[in-house]
Amino acid sequence: MTIKSEQTVAAENLRRQKAASTDPDRLEREAQREEKRMNDMETKECLLLSDWAARLGPESKEAALINYAVSVNPLLDDMLFKECNAKSAHEAPMRVTSAAPTGLRDTAGVARWDTGCIEGYSEVDKKLADQAGDQVKFRLSEDMAFWEGINQEMQRQVFYGDAIKNPADFMGLSSFFNSITEVRCGANIMDAGGTASANTSIWLAAWSPRTGYGLFPQGSKAGINFVDHGEREMPGKDGEKWAALLSWMQWKSGLCIPDWRYFVRIANVDITEAGLAGPTPPDLIGWMRKAIDQIPKRVDDMRVAFYINRTARHWLDVQAMKQELPIITLQSSDGNLVDTLDEIPIRIIDVLQNDEPRVV
Repeated sequence: MTIKSEQTVAAENLRRQKAASTDPDRLEREAQREEKRMNDMETKECLLLSDWAARLGPESKEAALINYAVSVNPLLDDMLFKECNAKSAHEAPMRVTSAAPTGLRDTAGVARWDTGCIEGYSEVDKKLADQAGDQVKFRLSEDMAFWEGINQEMQRQVFYGDAIKNPADFMGLSSFFNSITEVRCGANIMDAGGTASANTSIWLAAWSPRTGYGLFPQGSKAGINFVDHGEREMPGKDGEKWAALLSWMQWKSGLCIPDWRYFVRIANVDITEAGLAGPTPPDLIGWMRKAIDQIPKRVDDMRVAFYINRTARHWLDVQAMKQELPIITLQSSDGNLVDTLDEIPIRIIDVLQNDEPRVV
């Protein structure tokens, strides 16, 4: 009897979907890519966070937290992660045509990228947990709600993190792509015309070991820590005390962008009647195609995606329907339906703000 490997089964499942697909060649490419990813997972050191979780083992509580984060955070479908090479920081070359952005330590062409820390205690009322009947299930539900907050904060820091304003942050994409006149990253900021402070941004990112990836501290469990402190007596109002089921959760992560040319910010997208909601809105698909043309070259090991908030995504759909432009839905390698432009996934990221100041 022949035993098929996990990667072979995954690839075959995708190929079976050809008959129902309007683009069977796309599915074949997805199948080959997934098979290669599974084959390479044991040797590569720049992986999806879900792959790092698999290395921790099925009994790991940290792996469970990672898998939950992946299930609700579209950013983690694409963003690769690498272990730091200098304890809680990472030293890597950076393509430079000017000084490193403020917040990075740049020495002889090598930038030092620091990680940040998000942590806190989940406090679950033991009385409510007991009343729920299944204490374990109730506590897990409450803990995951708390973890979701940490997950959203990590997502926020990827785009808006600023270690200068908040030392617990890591430096996010907006820290680098913050001025159109900047000699280096400014070339990859596109001005969609908004002039007030009711703007959003659309991002194009090409994640790979050479272009950009996430970080976690050396020797850690992909940056995730979980400690069950059990039942603890907690202070309440008016000196009263109550019993809590206490869990401590921590996520240490960072961002490394060795080659800024593979990240593009479409900035100053006005969401008001002066922009997207008005009679002459900015051409979102035109800007997105221009962003695609801006990155030097797409290669197989890159995971490329657009990131957009719900407001801009709504108007993108409106424009696509009016102009009959090709935003199409295809089957992705993980079995989920995903909207794409030129085969690049379009991910909804709720932390992207609608009140960004004008980028100049």
